[in-house]
Amino acid sequence: MSEVAIRLLLTPEAPVSWELATAAGDDVRLPRDDEIVGFGTDGAAGAFADASGWDVLADRYRRYLDEEDDDAGETLDEGYLRTTDEVTSGDLVSFLTEGDGTLPVWLGRSRTGDPVSVVVVTDWLPGLRLLGAADVSSG
Repeated sequence: MSEVAIRLLLTPEAPVSWELATAAGDDVRLPRDDEIVGFGTDGAAGAFADASGWDVLADRYRRYLDEEDDDAGETLDEGYLRTTDEVTSGDLVSFLTEGDGTLPVWLGRSRTGDPVSVVVVTDWLPGLRLLGAADVSSG
């Protein structure tokens, strides 16, 4: 089984190392063999968001979905939507996952240790088309 992921590029620099993305105080040594570190969802969705505008972004996300307020956000494509906080210029971009549960989140770091990429393993993407050898060779 191949894994599918959503990736957020923080910089154009390629990561040279990967680690589980943890919150302050998390200890990756604590989970048992059948557990993973990640974020939980009970709505088959996740999001990348700018923490500086979290309250505004989350409120706009809720208004766009629950109240159908078209001024609060925009649909980017099937399964993806964005809200923006004009004050901080921050965005929240949501994506669908394969279902509920805990999804692993990986942080890619540069040679200097700076974060350059964040990856969420989802196993599902709307509109994903698997390419066969004929598709790749024909361009």
